[in-house]
Amino acid sequence: MASSVWAAMPKMVAQSKELLRVSLQRGIRFDLVLQKTQDGRAVSLFRRALAGKLREVEQVSYSPEETRFYLYSFQPRDKVEDAIYAAAQASGLRDLYPVFMRGRTFTFSTGK
Repeated sequence: MASSVWAAMPKMVAQSKELLRVSLQRGIRFDLVLQKTQDGRAVSLFRRALAGKLREVEQVSYSPEETRFYLYSFQPRDKVEDAIYAAAQASGLRDLYPVFMRGRTFTFSTGK
């Protein structure tokens, strides 16, 4: 039994490393929800401004009530939050304020 484990261990370690490399290739995922996003043009400007500050920004859904994004970055949570505020200023969403934050999930309202 012990010899089987020792024989399989290098393969298991290699598979684990590959799985970790692939899963973190884009960065750590953060979820962002913007509430009251009636101005689609401002949301598009926000997405482009945010994409310049993070590794990747993926818009998951859009409706006038809420827009959802997946943000990928290797930065800490507070740096991601700062990037959200900077992108909001650059895109004309100056009244953006936090509604809910926990872990890697941010929920903001545009105030409109």
